Amino acid sequence: MGYSQLWEIKSRKRWLEVWPKLVADTRMIVDAADIDLTSDRIWDMNEVEREYGGSEEAVQRLLYPPAPIIDEQKGIIFNGIQSDGCEPFILQKDPEPRYEHIEELGGSCKTNRRPYDTVVCAVLIRAKQLLRKAIYVGMPAIAEYDNGDDGWERGWSIISLLWPEVKLPVEDEPKEYWDSEDEEIILNEDKTASTEPRDATFLPPASAPDPENKTTRNQLQEDVLPLDIPSDLLDTIRQWIGHCNDAYLDHSTCHPPRRTRHLPLLRLIDVERQCIVPAPLDTSYVALSYVWGSFPQTRLMSSNVAQMLEDEGFRKHKINVSKTIADSMALCQQLGYRYLWVDAYCILQDNSHDKVLQLNTMREVYSNAALTIVAAHGDHANSGLGLEHMWRSSLSASKVPDVWHSFENALSKTVWESRGWTFQEKVLSRRILLFSLDGPFFVCKEWIQSVQGSQRVKQDSIYHNRPGCFFNIKSGVQLEAYLRAVQHYSKRQLTVEDDFENAIRGIMKSFGYSMDSRANCFFQGLPTTFFDELFCWRVSEHNPKARRPGFPSWSWQGWKQTPLFPDMMMNDIRKKREKSLWGSRILAYDRGNYENITSLDGFFVNNSGPNPIMLKWKGGPLEVSMESSEDAGATNGLFRVFSPVNGQDAGMIQLDKKWRAAQPATMEFLPVFSEKENDKVRARVLMCLEHSKQESRGGAPPWAKWERVQLMDCDVEEGDWMSMMAGSATFGEEVGSDIGWIY
Repeated sequence: MGYSQLWEIKSRKRWLEVWPKLVADTRMIVDAADIDLTSDRIWDMNEVEREYGGSEEAVQRLLYPPAPIIDEQKGIIFNGIQSDGCEPFILQKDPEPRYEHIEELGGSCKTNRRPYDTVVCAVLIRAKQLLRKAIYVGMPAIAEYDNGDDGWERGWSIISLLWPEVKLPVEDEPKEYWDSEDEEIILNEDKTASTEPRDATFLPPASAPDPENKTTRNQLQEDVLPLDIPSDLLDTIRQWIGHCNDAYLDHSTCHPPRRTRHLPLLRLIDVERQCIVPAPLDTSYVALSYVWGSFPQTRLMSSNVAQMLEDEGFRKHKINVSKTIADSMALCQQLGYRYLWVDAYCILQDNSHDKVLQLNTMREVYSNAALTIVAAHGDHANSGLGLEHMWRSSLSASKVPDVWHSFENALSKTVWESRGWTFQEKVLSRRILLFSLDGPFFVCKEWIQSVQGSQRVKQDSIYHNRPGCFFNIKSGVQLEAYLRAVQHYSKRQLTVEDDFENAIRGIMKSFGYSMDSRANCFFQGLPTTFFDELFCWRVSEHNPKARRPGFPSWSWQGWKQTPLFPDMMMNDIRKKREKSLWGSRILAYDRGNYENITSLDGFFVNNSGPNPIMLKWKGGPLEVSMESSEDAGATNGLFRVFSPVNGQDAGMIQLDKKWRAAQPATMEFLPVFSEKENDKVRARVLMCLEHSKQESRGGAPPWAKWERVQLMDCDVEEGDWMSMMAGSATFGEEVGSDIGWIY
C-alpha cells in the first residue's frame, strides 16, 4: 500500500454541516502551503500516445496540469506534481461508502511522503478540528511528529499558523462504529476553539481610527517620517514610473497580473496608520530589498507583535525603525503608495513556522509588488537611501550614451549585489527603483532610466541576472537561463548558510510545472527533466573544505563553489530535446520517455526525502595513484585512476593534493553517465566517493553511506568495466549486487 493517509466519516449530517467551512479553509491551507498541486496528471508521452492518441489536449495537460479543485459542489481534489506512485486526495460533499459491503464513509490516499503529503495532512487535521469525534483521522500522536512523519509535522505547522487558538485534537481509536447525531459540534460559539481562519498576529486593533483622517495622517508623517525628499527628485521618479504606467501596451509585462494568488499570511506596513496589517485583497504595495548587515534593527517578534499591530503602533511605542526602512516608508507615502512590504517587519522573525510559510511566498511577494525599492546605497539597514546626497551629486552628472553600462557599473560597487537573498529579489521584481552611490535608477522590463538618460533594456542580457528576467522566458532556453542563474547565485554570500535553498526557492518556482515544454519540478536544486545530465555537474577545482553542511553532496547546493555544466552534458541535453525525450533514470519515480537505458545506469530505488539518494550499485573500488602526474592549479593535481585487479586505466581525476595524501590507495567509483554506441555500452563519467559521516537515514547501514568527492571523464567499455571490478565489488560477489546511499 505504501505510505498512506486514512480517514473515516462517522456522521454524514455533521459532515454536510461542516463541508462549506472545510472547503473555504482548504483554500487557505493550499495558499499558505505554496506546494505545487494539480487535480489530474498525465505522466509521460508514452501514456499520452497510448491513452489519448497523442492529442494536443493531452500534451497540454502533461505540460500544464490542471489546477487543484476546491469547490463546494465538485469537491476537494488534488495530487502532487511529478510524483509517481501517488494517489489523488479526494473529499466529496456527499461521500460514498468506501466498500460495497461496509457502510464506512471514509477514504485513503497513498502519498508516499511526496511534498503534497503536507497539504493532505493539513486538510485532514483541519477536518478533525471541525468535526471532532464525527471523523476518525489516522494521525500519529503529536509526540511522534519528530519521528519521521514530516507531513503531519508540517501540516500542523500550517494549521497552527492559520488557526493558532485551536488545539490539536486527540485522536480516538475507531474500535467500533457509532452514530454521532447527538454529538454537538461547535463551530463559532466556543471562543476557545474558534474556527475563524485567522492568524493571531493579524488581529486588527479594537478601535482603529479612520485611515482617511487627514489630521492623524499628517501628524504621523510629521512624527515618524520627517525625511525631506527633494521635490525635483520626487518629480523625476514620478515621471519614470508614469512612463511605464502610461505606455501600458509597450510595458504590459512590467505590471503584476490583474488576478494574483492571494497570500493569506501576507503582512504589510501601513505607512499611513504606522502599523502592521494583514494585506487587503487585491491591494497595491511596494516591496523593499536591502542589506541587513550588522546593524541591530528592530524586528517583528512575538514580544512586540501586539504593539506593532496597534494603530499608530510605531509612533506610540517608539519603534526604532532603521533609516533605510524609514526612508522607504516616507518615499512610499510621497509617491502615493500606502503599503510597504519589509521582511524584518512582515515576517515573524522568532517563529520558525511563520518564517517557512512566508519564505515560500517570496516569488509572489516580489513579482506582485507594484515596485521594488532597492537600497543599494550602503552596507547595513541604517544606511538609508541616501536621497539628499545622491540627488545633489546626480544633478551635476552628464548624459551618457549607455545607461545600462552605468547601471551595471553602479551595481558592481554595492554590497547589495553580492548578497544571496537580494539575487532573487532582483530577478523576480518586475520594476525596481534603485538608489546607489552613482544616483537613482529605474529599471522595468522594457526601459532603464536615470538622470544620465534612458534607453531600452538590452535583450542580450535578458537571461542573465537583470531585474525581472525570470518572467516570460521562452521555451527552449529556460534550462540555460536557470543554470546561469545558479552560477550567478552561487557566487553570492549568505550570513546563514542554512538559508541557501530558501534564498533561491522563488526562482525555481517561477518556472511552474514545466521547463522547455517538458513537465518538470526541482529536486535539491536540479531540474528533474534533465536530472541525469545535471547530476554530472562539475567544479573548477576540488576543494574538500568547500562542503556546505546540511545539503546533499550530489547537488551543487552541497558545495560553496560555482557549478560548471560541461559541453558533453549540455550536448546530451540538446539531443534529448531534438528527440523530445525527458525523464530520469536515476529518479525512477519521475517517469519520462527517455531511451538508451544502459546496464551501467544506476536506478533510484527508495527514498524518504531528497537526501540521501538510494542507488542500485554498479561500481566498486579503483586505485588512485598517490603522486600527481601534473599540477592543476595551486592546490590540485591530476591523479591516475586504474583497476587494482588488472591495472587497466580508467582515466585521470583532479583532486586536492593534501587531501589525496591522507586517503587510502583504493577509493570507490560509480558510473553516473553512460552511452550506448553501436550496441556497446561505454561509461563516460565516474563519480569518486568517500564514506559519509552523516547520520543514517532511510535505513542506510554505515558501510553503504557515501558522499560525492569529485567527477572524472572516462571512456570504458562495459565489458572492460566488469573486468576491472571482477572480484572486488563493494557489496558482494557481483558488480551491482546491492544498494548504496549517496548523501
